[in-house]
Amino acid sequence: MNLLLSDDYLLQDYPEGITNSIRSGHATVLRFNRKGDYLASGRVDGAVAIWDLETMGVARKLRGHSKNITFLSWSRCGRYLLSTCQGWKAILWDLQDGKRLREVRFRAPAYMAELHPWNQYVFGGQQGIQNLLMILRDADRKLKLALRRVAI
Repeated sequence: MNLLLSDDYLLQDYPEGITNSIRSGHATVLRFNRKGDYLASGRVDGAVAIWDLETMGVARKLRGHSKNITFLSWSRCGRYLLSTCQGWKAILWDLQDGKRLREVRFRAPAYMAELHPWNQYVFGGQQGIQNLLMILRDADRKLKLALRRVAI
């Protein structure tokens, strides 16, 4: 039986081969920035690699975690990156110079954290089973609010 070649479901809309590959250790989490020109790669050894997708090279390597990276969150402008790890720590990075702006230690592994869309000093996170809202004002002052669970 002959198939009609004009049927839409027979058309291939994905590439037939891999065009490029990037390598920098074993990645546990990947996250594109908002524009899509950079890719953050969290690794097993606790390092974060920032890839420039135009040149396909590493733009910056961030070291500050001791265990594998569990979550990455870009700021809206793309200058800041929040990383969390199983080593009970979250770090807010300034990607312009690669330095740590803020560092928060938890009492349990931090599995998730998301930056506020408009303020890079506010993020929501999860420590174990507890949800938190963190407001980072100064390097010394932190405001931590535990969010209550509501039965739905």
